[in-house]
Amino acid sequence: MAQTYRCPVCGATHKDLPEACRLCGQMMGPDATVGEPHVSTMSVEDKKGLAGIVGVMVLLVVAVVVAAVLLGVVPGTKSIDSVRSKVGLSSTPDGWSRFDYPEGGFSVELPDGNRKTQTTDGTYQASMLIGKDTAMIVSARQVMTADQFAQLVHTSEASSPLKRELTNQGDSYEAKLKSESGKVDKRSETAAYGVPAIYYETRDIGVDKSLGLRSDATFYGREMLFLANGVLYTVEVVSVYKNPEQFDRVLGSLQISGPPGKATGTTAAP
Repeated sequence: MAQTYRCPVCGATHKDLPEACRLCGQMMGPDATVGEPHVSTMSVEDKKGLAGIVGVMVLLVVAVVVAAVLLGVVPGTKSIDSVRSKVGLSSTPDGWSRFDYPEGGFSVELPDGNRKTQTTDGTYQASMLIGKDTAMIVSARQVMTADQFAQLVHTSEASSPLKRELTNQGDSYEAKLKSESGKVDKRSETAAYGVPAIYYETRDIGVDKSLGLRSDATFYGREMLFLANGVLYTVEVVSVYKNPEQFDRVLGSLQISGPPGKATGTTAAP
């Protein structure tokens, strides 16, 4: 019968004499005494080094997660999204980012740069310039109460009160353009954000000098007017280039968050 070695503490058997019991760790060498456990050969310094490596790995994982949230790889909370926007990390690869204008009750995508807001006679306006050749302008003005607006949309007929009101607003807008020597090349009825809208293509328009555009060139424009919840929204891009392509991007990115009118004055966006 083959010889076996039995642990004096737990009774576990071993085919060969081990340094320590495979179960309880009791030392089993010729000089071992009962109650003497096996001691790991890993030094205190080794343990500290391993703990340091684990700590560094944990920190790296946390850093990757935070960076992913800020960069928008994974969704974050509204507060994180706000921070991401303020530090410019929400920019798209083409250099555009979302601009929130709470006082105007809307947000919109614009190129990164010096965005400005201005309030004049109840009209809340956000604007952005590309050099001195192109300006993107979004404005909101409360022209009736939400209840009054609800009465206008009570019917969906072609000659509905809402369309008549929008036509009146469009006529006033066109008259203002022409009074400034502008020309309307195209005016068409369309829709935006689920409500009737009026689309314009214009030229020779008089630009607001406060925008900082050049004064030695002819400007072309694309504009859209629509009424939503009693607010008249105007999306406009004017440029020395005909049919400025930025218009579709600005119009398509507009998000309405509420009625305008929380603040007054002129401020520069961060």
